[in-house]
Amino acid sequence: MDYGKWITTDAGTAEASAQVTNFPVWAGVVHRVYIYFPAGQEGTHRLRIKHEGTALWPSYQLEHYAGDDCEINFREHYQLHRGLNLLQVESWNTDDNNDHTAFVSFSVLAEHELDPQREFFRNFMLLMRDLGIRGRR
Repeated sequence: MDYGKWITTDAGTAEASAQVTNFPVWAGVVHRVYIYFPAGQEGTHRLRIKHEGTALWPSYQLEHYAGDDCEINFREHYQLHRGLNLLQVESWNTDDNNDHTAFVSFSVLAEHELDPQREFFRNFMLLMRDLGIRGRR
């Protein structure tokens, strides 16, 4: 499942009062992170991604991503808990005159996509149970 949004941050937004954009994301493994900064931003639009208050990307709390006509695209293997999770993108904009926009997306694989044999075996065992077939004793 892919989750993506365009995020617009107002001109003059300070890091101390960063805008927070929430991404409700279902359980699984984040296997790809993609960020695009369109041309004209000159590195003034900045962001970081968090989960449960912990900086994930970049992993150091005081770092951030910024760019100008720049794509940031990388593989990851970050496990999300069961149920609905909330990834948060903090963004700020040091340009005092112009709002700036970035596109952020996450690709998440569900558990059954990571291990299809385990899912097949589980479904097979449920079928056997429903048919009343028992294993050896």
